[in-house]
Amino acid sequence: MYKYVSYVSEQTHSLSEESIQELLLHSRAKNSKHEITGLLIFFQGVFTQFFEGPEHYVEKVYRSILDDSRHTKIIELSTGYSDKRYYADWKMAYHRLSTDQFVKITGYQELDRDQFFTKPCTTLHHPGIQLLESFVQGLHFA
Repeated sequence: MYKYVSYVSEQTHSLSEESIQELLLHSRAKNSKHEITGLLIFFQGVFTQFFEGPEHYVEKVYRSILDDSRHTKIIELSTGYSDKRYYADWKMAYHRLSTDQFVKITGYQELDRDQFFTKPCTTLHHPGIQLLESFVQGLHFA
C-alpha cells in the first residue's frame, strides 16, 4: 500500500532555473533512496506537485515541504492510499509550463492566484489537478 499527496504552493521568492535544477537534483537523490516517485509542475511562481511512496517517507517529505521557507500558501489537493504507484518510473518528473500551455490546459487566459489559493479544493476541477492530469496524459507537452 502506497500513500500519495498532491498540493499547490506559491514560491516565497523568485527561484532561478539553476536553483530549481539544484532542488530537483537533491530531491531525486533523496526520493530514490526512500522510494518516492512523483512529478512537479512550475508556472509563474506556483508549484503543483504529486508524490507517492511508503507512508512514513511520504509524511516525512510532506512535513519538510510544509516547513520549507521556499513555499507559502500550501493547499493540499488530495491525499490517500493506493495499491499501486501512479508514477513508478519518475523519481521526480518536472515541467516548467509556458503561458500558452497553461491556457490550453486550464482554459484560463491568465493565472488567477485566487483559483489556486483562496478557493477550497472541493472537486477534481481544481487548476492544480488539471495541470497534474495533463502532464501525465502528455497532451500538451509535445
